[in-house]
Amino acid sequence: MELKKQVVRGVVWTMVDRGGSMAVQTLVSILLARLLAPSAFGLISMLTVFSLVSNVFVEGGFTQALIRKERPTPRDYTSVFWLNVAMGLFMYLLLCALAWPIACFYDQPELVRIAPLLFLTLPVSSLWITHQTVLTKRFDFRVIAKISIVSFIVSGGAAVWMAFAGWGAWALAWQAVLMNTTKAVLFWCWNRWRPTAGFSMESLRELFGASSRFFLTELINQTFHNVSQMLVARFYSVTQTGYYSQSRRLKDLPSASLSVAIMNVTFPALSALQNDREKLREGSRKVIAVMAFLLYPVMVGMLVTAPELFAVVLTDKWMPAVPYFQIFCLTTLTLPLTNVLQNVLKVCGRTQLILNIEIVRKAFAALVIACTLPVSVQAVIWGQLLYMTVDMAINMYYASRLVEYRMTVQLRDLAPVALLTFAMWAGVTAVGMLAAPVLTLGWLLAVKITAGAAIYLGGARLFRLAAWNETYEIVRGLLGR
Repeated sequence: MELKKQVVRGVVWTMVDRGGSMAVQTLVSILLARLLAPSAFGLISMLTVFSLVSNVFVEGGFTQALIRKERPTPRDYTSVFWLNVAMGLFMYLLLCALAWPIACFYDQPELVRIAPLLFLTLPVSSLWITHQTVLTKRFDFRVIAKISIVSFIVSGGAAVWMAFAGWGAWALAWQAVLMNTTKAVLFWCWNRWRPTAGFSMESLRELFGASSRFFLTELINQTFHNVSQMLVARFYSVTQTGYYSQSRRLKDLPSASLSVAIMNVTFPALSALQNDREKLREGSRKVIAVMAFLLYPVMVGMLVTAPELFAVVLTDKWMPAVPYFQIFCLTTLTLPLTNVLQNVLKVCGRTQLILNIEIVRKAFAALVIACTLPVSVQAVIWGQLLYMTVDMAINMYYASRLVEYRMTVQLRDLAPVALLTFAMWAGVTAVGMLAAPVLTLGWLLAVKITAGAAIYLGGARLFRLAAWNETYEIVRGLLGR
């Protein structure tokens, strides 16, 4: 019961974190998209690919290893902290040395000047990664939420001012650096944990067995997650790269916010159930149902309102990105099963299996990218949808073997939410066709959103979906009723 309370409180504060951060990010993204040209986003995305992959080396898989360990010692945390700091400095110096070859690869000389600034995110982030891990282990997501929201406000406000002042792509680079700097300052101010001088190779060796597999899995995952963006930037124009990267970013605002909120909390919670397969299975089923119930209507709603959304909010210069954004929205429908079941595999301690699976499916991803890249940017995104669907099927298969959660049961758990979401899509599409001739784009967007919310929430209430009931009980518990 105490674990359930911790999970509920953790989910709520993580949702506050992600919800508040998403609100700030959405507002900032809209303002920046209106102030900057798509090419500015494309330019920064060329460097972001390298910083994201390098960050895997900085973290090294030790964060998840610490979370999974039942009783990590102060020396464990301290040793991981100093290792993170050393790797952060090393990766920063390495990427700065590679700035010119990177600029030559993309044929964008301006990257040489921007790179030393943007890559500062690596050593700065190394100063707060372990602090966040300590708070995660304690289920203290309230502090994490406050830090994230304040950081997004500070960095976002500064970036908007810089964009308005004509700084162009530099505004986006400073946004990333200021966000990590603010986080570092606040984590050190609001978290009493401090590293000591007690670095221990023995602690690192003890954690290395799990961390090495987490590291390799995340490295493969991040590399292939970002390789498509790197190749799009290499073979297509900077403007098309901007459409691609910003469409994916806008898709990630709700989908990543929700999935990260749930995954960050449920991984340590499910880890506590690793020795009870039945409770682990039932807990996973509830998480999948609630995640799908919250995610599906948002992403399908954004898909069906995308033309009006982009025209009204981002202006006409972003209209070529609408098809990219709509396909990206479809890819998120695989997340409830994929993300939760990946956590189940981690909790079960099958890190070698996870690594083997990752290698196989990334080989498939490479084949898909090779086949779609010469066709068009849209083809690349359709290929990602294919890959993510196959990825979901693989996770479903192994979850059915490890915790006896059969694939047919998994699909049956998702079916009610999926059918209701389809009904919402059909209803909103019909309303849009009827209202389009008589309404302006702004009013049409408002009517479609209202119709979608009414159909989905009304249907969930009318048919008493299990996910609706579970979500309702969680909210009631939080309100103390």
